[in-house]
Amino acid sequence: MRFKKLTDDLKSKELPADIVDKLNERIEILNACYHTDKDFARTLRKCQSSILNTLEKELKMVPKNHYQTQWMGMGMVVFVMPIVIALSAGIDNYGMIGAGIAIGIGIGLAVGMEMDRKAKDQGRQLNFLL
Repeated sequence: MRFKKLTDDLKSKELPADIVDKLNERIEILNACYHTDKDFARTLRKCQSSILNTLEKELKMVPKNHYQTQWMGMGMVVFVMPIVIALSAGIDNYGMIGAGIAIGIGIGLAVGMEMDRKAKDQGRQLNFLL
């Protein structure tokens, strides 16, 4: 169902011919899969992931909440946790790590939401939710 939503959304977009050819190649691989349901599901996920990666790399097109999801973890791990761990070690109170996780997630969500908003304003956001 999600793959159909993705392909329907892509049909409504004006994409360069070379990108359409790349996407069609991946869909043809999916159409050639006549194995068990488990194999088909795995191939479907790989095909969908490959299509989304191609769109992101080539056209900077992303699904809804892409950056929000991506930056939530990055905000926690990259920006806040090193500071909180150093601060906790300095004052010898490791209970602050829990607060650091919440702060990092909040910062990551804020950055990701802003990037998603920019992508939507620039017409680079797909009407597709992962």
